[in-house]
Amino acid sequence: MKYDVFFPTPIESIADPANDNVDVCVTTADGEAYTLVFITPDNLKFLMESNREDHISPLFKYIVVKRLDEGMIRRALDEIVRDRSLLAYYGRD
Repeated sequence: MKYDVFFPTPIESIADPANDNVDVCVTTADGEAYTLVFITPDNLKFLMESNREDHISPLFKYIVVKRLDEGMIRRALDEIVRDRSLLAYYGRD
C-alpha cells in the first residue's frame, strides 16, 4: 500500500535517538490519516523510572524501535501499513 509520511518533530532535531519517542503521521493513498507513536527501549525504561511504574500499561500502543532513525521507522511502517487492522490499532486519527 502506498502512503505518505510526515514527522511533526524533525528526526534530526531529536537529541538522543536511542532514548526518546516521536509522533509519525501517515496518510494512505485513499486519504486515511493516522498518527503513530514510535519509542525506543531506553525511553520506555526512562518513562517507567520517571513515573515510578513497574510495568507498561496494556493500553500502551507505541511501536518500539531500536533508534529513532527515519530508515528504521519507515521499515516498521512498511510492515504496519500492509495490514489495515494494524494501522488502525496503532494509529490515532
